[in-house]
Amino acid sequence: MKKRRDQKHLSSVYLRSEPGRRYNLWEVGAREEWQSVLVTSDGAVGGRVVRKVIEPASYMVRYLVVYRPDLKCHLLLPANTVVGADGGEVHCRLSKGALDKLPPYRFEPITRSLEEQLYASLGVTPHWVEENAFNPFELE
Repeated sequence: MKKRRDQKHLSSVYLRSEPGRRYNLWEVGAREEWQSVLVTSDGAVGGRVVRKVIEPASYMVRYLVVYRPDLKCHLLLPANTVVGADGGEVHCRLSKGALDKLPPYRFEPITRSLEEQLYASLGVTPHWVEENAFNPFELE
């Protein structure tokens, strides 16, 4: 049976935050963002978006995979650092210097330890902390 062009192989990566609990993340092609230029908060080009890592259970994009041609490596960019996308550009709230602190991503499984390392290197609040702090039913 012949596959349609838009049916691409999805590779899943798993992360564990506690024993017995598995979170499922999928690395997929970034169809809308494919080859978009990543623009940092200081106006520098940070690379090109080539893939994204999603959490299907919550319908959330967790990371963008960015290729840095100057360093010849890929990086995981936390989605909560993205402030917008338009006209072939993805804008993030990180400076070029902050991007330089990210460790290379070698398409290994994304563990909670790796996530903590990413967020710590950026000094950014992790997505799970932000989400746990949000209570839509809390009225002030």
